[in-house]
Amino acid sequence: MTDEIRTELESKSDDELVEMLRDRESGEWRSDALVTAASILTDRGVALPAAESPGTDEATVAGFMNHVEAESCRSALEAAGFHAIARDANTLRADNLLAPMMGGVRVAVPSAEADDARAFLAAAESGALATAVPCPACGSSDTAAEARTAAAETVGERVASALGMTDDETWFRCSACGHEWQ
Repeated sequence: MTDEIRTELESKSDDELVEMLRDRESGEWRSDALVTAASILTDRGVALPAAESPGTDEATVAGFMNHVEAESCRSALEAAGFHAIARDANTLRADNLLAPMMGGVRVAVPSAEADDARAFLAAAESGALATAVPCPACGSSDTAAEARTAAAETVGERVASALGMTDDETWFRCSACGHEWQ
């Protein structure tokens, strides 16, 4: 069976094999096929980015109990130039009730990037990366955002609010003139 897999994978281009490794969390390929793909690329002299090498030394930089938050974090890290992957995201996408048992979704980066990735996430969490939204009334950039929950008007909205299932709205307030807007 392994020889059949190797023969099939050797017919693929370098780009197809790299894409296969990038999408390894999709569950389309077995782990032995991914290792074989990495081996073929190495034999061809194609350098694998750290996060795409099976068995790479990696460090968890964040953890989440649902795949949506984990994917948002992974995407932000990737946009900032890190080689991030959301471990177990597809499993929890299929059955989120497994999250407590599995420890949630772990967002990992190569160990060499871990300290910088953690610093980036801390800066994002603190708001240090946010850009000021200028006030439409006076043009000042001394503004702040705040999440507000709309008052529950119907029975359904009251139940949702009691369960913590409300949609927060982002409002802005200008420190210079006091103007508020959404």
